[in-house]
Amino acid sequence: MFLNKLSLATIPYRLIALSAVLYGATGYITFFLEQTNLVVQGIFIPEGISLALGLLYGPAVAVGVFVGEFFLLFFTGAPLEVSLFIALSNALTLILVLSVAKRLKVDPAFHSIKDYFNLIVLSFAISAPVSAFFGHFILYYCNEILFSQIGDSFVGWYGANALAQSLVTPLLLIFLTRNERLTQYSVQHLAPAFIIFLVIYLGFFVEFSDYPITFILIPLLFWLAYSKKLGLLAFTAIASLMWITSATSVGMGPIASYQDHALMALTFISYGMLLPAMFGCVLLRENSVNEVQILQYAETQYDRAQSIETQLLSTLNALSMARDNETGNHIIRTQNYVKLIAEQLRSNKDYLATITPDYVDSLFKAAPLHDIGKVGIPDSILLHPGPLAKNDWEIMKTHATIGEKVLSSTIKKPPAGTGKYNQSVLMVAQEIAGGHHEKWDGSGYPRALEKTKIPLSARIMAIADVYDALVNERVYKSAWTHEEAIDEIKKLDGTHFDPKVVSAFLHVEEQVKIIALSFED
Repeated sequence: MFLNKLSLATIPYRLIALSAVLYGATGYITFFLEQTNLVVQGIFIPEGISLALGLLYGPAVAVGVFVGEFFLLFFTGAPLEVSLFIALSNALTLILVLSVAKRLKVDPAFHSIKDYFNLIVLSFAISAPVSAFFGHFILYYCNEILFSQIGDSFVGWYGANALAQSLVTPLLLIFLTRNERLTQYSVQHLAPAFIIFLVIYLGFFVEFSDYPITFILIPLLFWLAYSKKLGLLAFTAIASLMWITSATSVGMGPIASYQDHALMALTFISYGMLLPAMFGCVLLRENSVNEVQILQYAETQYDRAQSIETQLLSTLNALSMARDNETGNHIIRTQNYVKLIAEQLRSNKDYLATITPDYVDSLFKAAPLHDIGKVGIPDSILLHPGPLAKNDWEIMKTHATIGEKVLSSTIKKPPAGTGKYNQSVLMVAQEIAGGHHEKWDGSGYPRALEKTKIPLSARIMAIADVYDALVNERVYKSAWTHEEAIDEIKKLDGTHFDPKVVSAFLHVEEQVKIIALSFED
């Protein structure tokens, strides 16, 4: 069935060729080191590259591994059958690893510590041991290695592959998935890495046997882990390790005196430092991703809440207008009056922190609901064409508390400790509905509040509502001129209205007049 679907057009020749070339070219580096007769190789880069490409592009990479390793082994002097069987063994091992990775759902972008942990498990528990086992079985079967040599050689093979897949693989995946780019590294990231690498380099020319490699590498690795730059961490670690390995293999540096066991020791030192640092780096990156996801979720919920609030405001506005004897233009005018007054008040340093742009926006949206409580007033009183009797007037005054209760049922109070004006539109609307008939001297209703005990939003709405009522005709009065209304407001300064609000209103009275004329009934 598979062969029926497979066609020459579907074979990824470029991917296979790239995999083969990369495997062969980078594999030559390790074989060059082997010529120094060191038993242990530091890091077998081709294994890291092939696993990274396989995780990204699929099992077709295994074909490239087979081709690349076959030619690498054959042209470096290995017998034909050894070259063929080891190449086939490594290709099949890669297919096995990719199959398990698919079941584990490993994300090549490493968005979770689980992904890096699974990669380490794949490397240490499957890829490295399977490759080393079958490789040595083939070498022994073909009489290329003595049984007594298998122990040290197996450890070296295993370690070189595992270290490559723990460092080179994540390095390539991070860059290829574009989680990091070389251009995004700042000087504060690059400079310390360069300096510490330089110290490591110069250390190989210092004449003392106890050169503190571990002490030098730890600040580099964990500083980069803390900066969450996983790609830079892996790149720096690999560069440092390759330099130490190369220098040691030609007899340079403080650990060259350990002869055959020098690179083995270096390999295990690397496991002790590099892997915890990489785990720490991925964990920090995972936390960053989680923080972003939480913020995105919060923004989504906020937008949803805003949408619901907008719909609710629209419904409440329609309900208010259906029961109000005022016109729709009254709503538009008072909305714009309160916005003008609030923006002018903001120039007063006493209100700079209180009257924020968000507060002004909430005030503008809440203003149309100032008389929503009239939904609870009987038509005989609400639509009465003239002055109300005392009892009827007392009933009319209850519209303030009715409106406040209606709006309070739609909102929740802010958590303790939050700012007073960190409020929703509906909370500001509740303040306005319940307080816009209060007076500065305490003679208003429904609670006879005075001065700053009256919410600022209600104090602003009070002057806007009174001005609009004065300059427009009502069933019980004719319209006043703008000038007459201004004179009346000045008379009520300090008794009905907050003096600071009156001052702000008078500063913008010409703009108020324009709004009144633009939206007149």
